[in-house]
Amino acid sequence: SDAVTGIHNRRYLNRRLDQDLDVATAEGRPLTLALLDIDRFGDVNKRFGWPVGDRVLRTIATITAERSKHRGWAARYGGEEIGIVLPDTTAEEALPLLEELRTAIAGADHVAREGTTFRVTVSIGAVQGPVEGGAVRFWEQVSQRTLQAKSEGRNRTAVAAHKSCG
Repeated sequence: SDAVTGIHNRRYLNRRLDQDLDVATAEGRPLTLALLDIDRFGDVNKRFGWPVGDRVLRTIATITAERSKHRGWAARYGGEEIGIVLPDTTAEEALPLLEELRTAIAGADHVAREGTTFRVTVSIGAVQGPVEGGAVRFWEQVSQRTLQAKSEGRNRTAVAAHKSCG
């Protein structure tokens, strides 16, 4: 598990996603992959310090893992990004959950060391797969959707559906 957030780490994410993709491809079932990226997270660290940033990451990871556990699983992808894997879930079916996550995170209060409360938002990109090119291409497409959500103003969810290959 990830030392800061307590959820699954990147190594687990890569290994388990490959397994879930193999199953989805072999059985012709949908799998939606999402990437949650904290908006302007660098500003949180600069303004309040890294310990506060770590607490923000833990809170968001907990919200994400708890709310997604009935449909799939979550793991830390990188710095301020969390991957969400939703087996047997179309993009259309994933959208309400992703929007629930986005709004829950936006509504969570965080407390800085001097007692100041603040909130953060996230941008989420998601793609329904499996897609041609395996996990690497899947991540590229999900990353594009996440960047789209950010470029459209942040605090957004951008989802794309593709026909399953296989």
